Amino acid sequence: MSENIHKSHNVSRLMYHFVFPTKYRRVVIDEEVDKVIKETCIEISKRYEVEFLYHKCQHTLIPGCDC
Repeated sequence: MSENIHKSHNVSRLMYHFVFPTKYRRVVIDEEVDKVIKETCIEISKRYEVEFLYHKCQHTLIPGCDC
């Protein structure tokens, strides 16, 4: 797949960064939810002309991290 999206009247490249923060630093995106998110991304990429470059889920909290 090309990095650019070629249409009849334009050429474009869109990049998005999705972040799913959780309230109160609780671990709510566990392995099962991570799997559903990944499967959903695969289905979206099949349906539309979209390519997901990176997928990462952190299942544990980092002690002392204020981010």
